[in-house]
Amino acid sequence: MDTGSKREIYARTGTTELWVVDPDAKRIQVYALRRDADVPAATHGPGEEFTSRLFPGLKIRSDEIFQQ
Repeated sequence: MDTGSKREIYARTGTTELWVVDPDAKRIQVYALRRDADVPAATHGPGEEFTSRLFPGLKIRSDEIFQQ
């Protein structure tokens, strides 16, 4: 639902960025909904560090998200 109907609702109602976290695949898809709601702007996996344009200066490490 998060990558289908929910994503479409979020885009239509003004959400600018959506993260879809898949703990099984250890993947984080980041959608820039105002730019393209259908294709992730970025996909991050284990060992990556990334930022969000909504939170300047904040660095996210994917390994910390997927820690057990």
